[in-house]
Amino acid sequence: MVLNNRTIYFRYHSDFLKKGLNISPIKLPFTQEITNAEKEPFDGLYGVFNDSLPDGWGRLLLDRSLSSK
Repeated sequence: MVLNNRTIYFRYHSDFLKKGLNISPIKLPFTQEITNAEKEPFDGLYGVFNDSLPDGWGRLLLDRSLSSK
């Protein structure tokens, strides 16, 4: 995954493709081509990756923790 000019690009590694595990069969193309997601609804991030981020409460706790250091 790479961020370039406010656009996130993604490409599966060839070794991962050989395993045949499609982590997001509906929205994320299972190919070694470089792809990028639509801006909505996750600000250009594929949903499978957005789901792994902290929610609002988690972000608040992270902000508090980082602010206190």
